[in-house]
Amino acid sequence: MEEAGSSRPRAKRAKYYPPTAMDKAATLFRQLAKNPSVVRSHLHKTQQDCYSVSTVWSQRDLERGESVKFNTTHVVFADTQKAARVATSTESQEELLCSLSPSRKQKAIVQQVKNKKGDEKQYLEIWGPNGKEQSIDLEALDKHGKVYDDDYFSCLEWSSCETQLVYIAEKKQPKKVSYFDPKKTKDGDEVVKGTEHEFLEDWGETLVSRHHPVICIMDLTTETVKIVEGIDEDMSPGQASWAPDDSGIVFVGACHEPYRLGMRACFIRRSAVYYADLKTNNISLLSASDRHVRSVRFSPDRSKFVYLCNDAGGPHWHCSQLMMYDWATKENTLVVHTVMLPDGPDQFPGIYCVSLPKKCWADDNERIFLPTAWRSKEEIVMVNTSTRVVTRVTNDPQYGCWVILDMYDGMILATRNSPNTPPHLVLGQVPSAGEEHTISWQCLDSQPVTYDDISWEIVVCQGEPSKEGSGADVVEYECILLKPSQTGDEKPPLIVFPHGGPHCVVAAEYILSCAFFCKMGYAILIVNFRGSLGFGQAGVLSLPGKVGSQDVKDVHGAALQVLSTGLVDKERVVVMGGSHGGFLSTHLIGQYPGFYKACCVRNPVVNIASLLGSTDIPDWSYVEAGLEEFKPHLVPTAKTYKEMLQRSPIAHVDKVKTPILLMIGAEDRRVPPKQGYEYYKAVKARGVQTKLYVYPGNNHSLSKVDCEGDCMMNMYQWFMKYL
Repeated sequence: MEEAGSSRPRAKRAKYYPPTAMDKAATLFRQLAKNPSVVRSHLHKTQQDCYSVSTVWSQRDLERGESVKFNTTHVVFADTQKAARVATSTESQEELLCSLSPSRKQKAIVQQVKNKKGDEKQYLEIWGPNGKEQSIDLEALDKHGKVYDDDYFSCLEWSSCETQLVYIAEKKQPKKVSYFDPKKTKDGDEVVKGTEHEFLEDWGETLVSRHHPVICIMDLTTETVKIVEGIDEDMSPGQASWAPDDSGIVFVGACHEPYRLGMRACFIRRSAVYYADLKTNNISLLSASDRHVRSVRFSPDRSKFVYLCNDAGGPHWHCSQLMMYDWATKENTLVVHTVMLPDGPDQFPGIYCVSLPKKCWADDNERIFLPTAWRSKEEIVMVNTSTRVVTRVTNDPQYGCWVILDMYDGMILATRNSPNTPPHLVLGQVPSAGEEHTISWQCLDSQPVTYDDISWEIVVCQGEPSKEGSGADVVEYECILLKPSQTGDEKPPLIVFPHGGPHCVVAAEYILSCAFFCKMGYAILIVNFRGSLGFGQAGVLSLPGKVGSQDVKDVHGAALQVLSTGLVDKERVVVMGGSHGGFLSTHLIGQYPGFYKACCVRNPVVNIASLLGSTDIPDWSYVEAGLEEFKPHLVPTAKTYKEMLQRSPIAHVDKVKTPILLMIGAEDRRVPPKQGYEYYKAVKARGVQTKLYVYPGNNHSLSKVDCEGDCMMNMYQWFMKYL
């Protein structure tokens, strides 16, 4: 306190500015973004009925604008149903690939680090009980390019004798220089002049550096690498596994025919299972050669393997078949058929998974466990390869998504989550045959995060019957409704959210954007319109040729059904979506002018005709427009372009009144940026309120941490502005 008469100036009190709605939104997003997701997790048995669980997690770091990884270790006592987290480490290094040896005593890691010059180098490391046992500089061996770490070609598999590893890498390319390059090269270097600008085909979105994959075998005793020879130059090998007795390599070969199309989320590229005999260098075909195959998984006794299989061509994702190959008889057996139309919601709808879990076999060499879409959920099912019986293992109304991480010693390690519960680890014991549905799950954390202020339910909808074409008898579809807790009489606004693809599905899972908007007071309606996975192959086939009509009516019909319940404010309805979800969102504001008060889209398809010549998957334009089969050698006709244009959102642009925000990834190969530019210019020229954001270094998913956060805040601000 100042003395009376003091002339000392008073300190100015800082002016208080109450937090704005955007400040509150930023604080909430920062809080939710801290929820980590599992990268991988492994089981180890330490003693009788005691297991340790080593897990690598990924967490968003908004300050650094990137994802960081950290490790945790749990100890689980299976007999007492008790678990405890015993260690949480600090940030871990960038591990591209990781694989446990068959005995689980060693771990192989492909590590990517930057040297003092800032160049990225890759090392193969072997870790054992006493620390790092080997560190091999792969670049110094000079046998191949960068090791692959994607979900489509990559692998890192131990031989049964634990002295060799097989992995996929880019083929070593000769040094390409100008015709006029005066520099001399080192002895032994292959040099090709005048080819430094030669175009190299790749496998499209997120696989732009995949040109010429090769199968590499590392001998750990000599630290030397051998490249598997004899593979056709018109084939890209990947997903390699060791054959019984380490006699050779079983791999999936993807055909180039006659040039490569995008592979990401396109499980229709012609491929087959092959065997490379390491003694003779002969390559043998083990499966049908005219279909799409993936996920070769050997049984524990190495007597057989299973793999997923479906038609090549057509919609980019089908209901898959499960095939089994017997190593002794050399015969393929169909274990699980394509399911066309299940009899009801409780009947098995077929297999729809990106890949089989790395460890999916039970110890009895007969049963496999896998996750699959089951309508609007992701459930675990068991397939008995001998009896061909399929059993639903999970069916808990509290959780909508299950993922298998590891299987070992009769135990299944998995994660489960729901729209209001982020993923958390659970452990279950494999029951005896015929009792799989009785499995009991042990949660490894005593207090998994659950947001009680968010509720959710699955809503069944009926679409308009189709009078023609495939899937004419498919009328039922579903949506997932998320609702915020309410403290007053005011009803929440509704965000309608159709998914992309269109042949994918959103399970009742935890999605950061949906949790964020729900906590900010919005209800969310995620629509799995007809054509989505998990409802039978007839549902998938019902949509091609009807995009822009059937799917649009399904989404709008779902919105009207929810509005009719009186749970949400019918005067405050907005729409958002990405890719094909952006296609549907822009269709909705064009076909139902003024109904949706605001629209936010990410990398939207707006003109199928102009997309045709620029996307990495031109066959998509033909299939979804319902035209004749895509043939690479054919030039599209005026009629082709007309049909595609008529099914596109741009055809309805004159009727658009809804303010629209567009967000575009500058490096998008799937839906190139000019699609968004085209729509932005079209609506702006017609006086519609619009804004466009372009994110350098981002591809189709717009998933970089800084981009994701910026998109979310801009979308919230856009909706708040117009509601």
